[in-house]
Parts: sequence; structure tokens; C-alpha cells
Amino acid sequence: MTTTLGQINLFVADMTATVAFYRLLELDVADPYDWPEGSGAQHVDVHFGGDFYIAFDNHAMARIWNPQFDPDRGGGNAVIGLMVAGRADVDRLYDRARAAGYEVGVAPYDAFFGSRYAIVFDPDGNQVVVAGSDLRVAFDTPLVANRIGPALDGVDALLVVGLGVGALYLSKRVLPNLTKACGKEIRVVETTYLGPRKALHLVEIGNQRLLIGSTNESIAALAHVGDTWLDLPRQDIDNPVSA
Repeated sequence: MTTTLGQINLFVADMTATVAFYRLLELDVADPYDWPEGSGAQHVDVHFGGDFYIAFDNHAMARIWNPQFDPDRGGGNAVIGLMVAGRADVDRLYDRARAAGYEVGVAPYDAFFGSRYAIVFDPDGNQVVVAGSDLRVAFDTPLVANRIGPALDGVDALLVVGLGVGALYLSKRVLPNLTKACGKEIRVVETTYLGPRKALHLVEIGNQRLLIGSTNESIAALAHVGDTWLDLPRQDIDNPVSA
């Protein structure tokens, strides 16, 4: 038996405000409805493909199926992550939320793992991350420009990257199985997980090493790893980018 994530359920004090907030961030939220009809207990689901969805329940609904519900109980420090199409969309939605008067947290910046990243707060105080869905490295950051750049070997390296990524994709098809890749010429040296369904893979193809980023939807070559990268000073590795 394998346990899978089915849903995240959020208790909301004001359903109208919550729906307006998430629609502002361009989430496709349907109109909430009373369940049971006429009870004032409101519910709405937001589906993301497959079986996973987020459910919003107002407090009246929460008390129907959870007799121990206490809106003042408090809880963990959870974060809701929304993925957008590109880096510019992160800035645009952050500015849109701030202009609309919502509380904002971390301003958009290029995170160390390559994604554009920002945090805003929904009407109930939940932290909502808005992040670019790609894992491509921002090549204008000092670390990449000064350190990784010289490690790239031009056209030959790009050809190896293209062939390597293509071989991995065609041979495995499904990204979660990438870490199982093995053979005489292709070997996954190490995998580091950055979050749910996001990972960095150090892949060895012949005598070449490639840094590959993967999500559940895509795979991208980030860099050809050479001696310049491997000789990075510890301080540069631990503090790669300033926000």
C-alpha cells in the first residue's frame, strides 16, 4: 500500500474574501455553494488534475464534519505553493496582491534553486508562495555568471547536454523514476530534493557530469559540471545569492 496526497482542506473565516484572493492569483476557483442547501455551511473545491484538490470550508461547514473544530486553536506553520508559468508572472501577481491591499511577505527574488519566488498572505493569514514553475538557473546571478559560466564547454557541452537529457527522458519517460537510471554510460550520481516533485540530479554521461533539474511536468539541463564548479569555495556554495 502507498499513501498519496489527496487534498488540502482550508478553514476560512470569510468565503467571499478567500475566493476573491485566490482568483486574484489566477486560480480557477468555482463559486462556493451551501452544503447542505440553505444551511449557510459553504464549500468549494479547486481541482488541479488527477485526484488532488484544495477544499475551502467556512467555519459553519467545518463544524458539521468536525465537531471539535476550534477556529482559535492555532496550528502549524504551513505554506501553500502556487506554480505559475514564468518568472515575470511571479512579480506580476505579487504586485497585484499588494496593490489590492493584501498582506505581502517575501518580495520576488531569484531563489538559489533557480525559481523566481515570492510570498503573500491570504485573508486567513496562510502563507501562499508564488513561484515560477521552471527550474532553470538565473544566469544573471553572480554565482552562475562568475562560477558556472566558465565551466560550460561551448557547443560540445551543449550537444552532450541535449543528448544526455534526451536519453534520460526517452529511457525513463517518468521523472520520479530518474533516480533509478543506471547503465554503462549513464549514471545518476546524486539526487537532491528541493520540495514535492522538484529535484536536482547530478548525472554522469561517459566522462561528463551534468546538473539536471526536474519537476513533475518538465526536465531541464542546468549546467555542465566541471572543475570550476567542483572547486567552489565553501562560502560561495553556502551563500550563493542575496535576495
